[in-house]
Amino acid sequence: MKTKNQHLQRGSMPSPVPAEAIQLFNEAMALQQQKKLCDACDAYQRCLAKYPQHTPARINLGLVLRELGQVQAAIEQYNLAIKTQAKLAEAYLYRGVAQSDLKDYLAAVASFDQAIALKPDLVNAHFNRGNAWRGLENHRAAVESYDRAIQLAPQLADAHANRGNSLVDAQLFGPALQSFNQAIAIQPENAVLYFNRATCHAWMANDDDAKLDIDAAIRLNPGYAEAYAKRADIFGKQKKDTEALEDLKRAYALNPDITFIIGNVIHKKFMQCDWSDSKTQFEMLIPKVSAGAKAVHPWDFMSISDDPVLQFKCAKNYGDSLLHLRDKGNAEVGSKNITRKANKKIKIGYYSSDFHDHPVMHLMNKIFENHDKSRFELIAFSFNKNSKDAYQKLMKNSFNKFYQVYGFSENDIIDLSEDLNIDIAVDLLGYTGEGKPGIFYNRCAPVQINFLGYAGTIGCEGWDYFIADKISVPEVEKENFSENIIFLPDTFQPNDDTKEISESDFIRSDFDLPENSFVFCCSNNLYKIAPEVFDIWMRLLSQVPRSVLWLFTENKLAKANLRKEALLRGVEPNRLVFGKRMPKLADHLARYRLADLFLDTFPYNAHTTASDALWAGLPVLTCAGRSFVSRVAASLLAAIGLPELITCNHQDYEALAVRLATNPDELQAIQRKLLVNRVTAPLFNTELYTRNLERAYQVVFNRHAAGLPPDHIYL
Repeated sequence: MKTKNQHLQRGSMPSPVPAEAIQLFNEAMALQQQKKLCDACDAYQRCLAKYPQHTPARINLGLVLRELGQVQAAIEQYNLAIKTQAKLAEAYLYRGVAQSDLKDYLAAVASFDQAIALKPDLVNAHFNRGNAWRGLENHRAAVESYDRAIQLAPQLADAHANRGNSLVDAQLFGPALQSFNQAIAIQPENAVLYFNRATCHAWMANDDDAKLDIDAAIRLNPGYAEAYAKRADIFGKQKKDTEALEDLKRAYALNPDITFIIGNVIHKKFMQCDWSDSKTQFEMLIPKVSAGAKAVHPWDFMSISDDPVLQFKCAKNYGDSLLHLRDKGNAEVGSKNITRKANKKIKIGYYSSDFHDHPVMHLMNKIFENHDKSRFELIAFSFNKNSKDAYQKLMKNSFNKFYQVYGFSENDIIDLSEDLNIDIAVDLLGYTGEGKPGIFYNRCAPVQINFLGYAGTIGCEGWDYFIADKISVPEVEKENFSENIIFLPDTFQPNDDTKEISESDFIRSDFDLPENSFVFCCSNNLYKIAPEVFDIWMRLLSQVPRSVLWLFTENKLAKANLRKEALLRGVEPNRLVFGKRMPKLADHLARYRLADLFLDTFPYNAHTTASDALWAGLPVLTCAGRSFVSRVAASLLAAIGLPELITCNHQDYEALAVRLATNPDELQAIQRKLLVNRVTAPLFNTELYTRNLERAYQVVFNRHAAGLPPDHIYL
């Protein structure tokens, strides 16, 4: 929120003004007030031709030029006005506002300082100086300027609101909320103020309060596109996908240029298996990403494109919009060369919001437990509220220190990391969930690693390494990462080789599966099912008699859409069987044994779900693409000694699926091989994996200690 401060100048002149100049000045002001800007511009210029020292005309001409978009020309007029009347505070004020338009914030601050020196009670100079400091990410200085503006004009709602916005930028949400409350008390009919307060509530995870404010903003302004988009985010958190999609569609219809809106629409539709217009939307989206537009969240893009170059660009586009240097007064920050005092053991900080019953922790749980505590000190930074589930209780015992940093600002977490002298920071979130990438962009540790939680490059500086293997990241693709690659032996993915599988005697009828049928299975999230993949699956059902496809969702709309899509492809909808989420992971793993073949998705592969299926003894058929996210299942299959289940194109994927489904001897041979390999191959050897990961940590730590820059690491 930013006032334009366009007030016509009517001030006195230092010497007599020719009557013709006065007439032209009055004519120009009338035209300006009528918004006839080009005519006003011409009249001011004719006035100045008659009397170049006419400072009010000079300033008003600057205001007109700025409104016409000719900002640099406006600044030139303000400079000329200052030469004529050096102590006119308003000239410095307007010059500062124009400099802010050009994002020349340092120059703008200097102009506002000059205005304030001449007229200390010039409210708009303090207010706009706050805006300029905010543009420079100096939140403390911004708040101080807004505070001074508020002292001079307590009813200036914009100052209260922008003070709140700056406090949100600094992640000081409680004080920010107070500022928004004051702004709304002054202007209770201002929709933008409710939107700003909703954003603050959302940061605080007060989703119900955020929705109330968004509802109020929309009630006051039914055409408020950004408010519909924000409410869609809230609905998404509340698992109200239908409502979220409707709001996203409204937002897109009102303003298709909202940041990331087209990607949000596509992803939300995919979550419901609504593929209407998907081809057209992809054709619109891909060029936007290629051109650097902020069109789609990089995590959403992974299920759309298999192009590593585009995935890198998408991640960079997102990071550029999100990441800012930490505010430390006027100092530049984000140094790559942090030095810390030597620790007795290497201190590893794991940063996540998922230290509870979560797929990432299903993979990492035993790694934490098996870490060599004689060489490594483990410290957890949990971004989530304290959880009482068994996973968190168990994991807490595996760490030397476990910090609940829910509600901490990113700066607070960086400070805590510095106080604890962390050597290696492991980001287990990236751009997912409750991730806080600003912590790593602004350096919480000398060595920083993007690992496991986010299946791709961050696309920005700050993360030194990405953990992969030679299959998930082929040598030719490593340049499409902003991080250096740590190539682990065998596979990048950790696993728990003590994971319990229930002994429950499940039978197919327990899950509505026909007894004498071939069961194709896929437990991936539904947004991973691309229309082209579903085409193949429906052809498989047509080619394999008495076969069914077992999927997992309780989303009624998604199930209806999938049944509709099956019918459109000539397949009876009842050949799709939908399973529910099971409360116990052990029972979920046990029911995999009722299926015959796991069909992977692409370009976004099964990750934890693939290793779960393999652990339960269910063969996984995959199609490996070019991107990391599309090669994960290939990495797992290679590590368990089943490369014969890796295909490289859709045709081979479909042909192999048909062959396995119609040749029981071949499939049974693979199943027997899997049962042997699951206890002998590297994939499920937790001890081996932990030692390999620790070797990687030691190597990157040693490089840093030796003063060497990060580089690709081959173990």
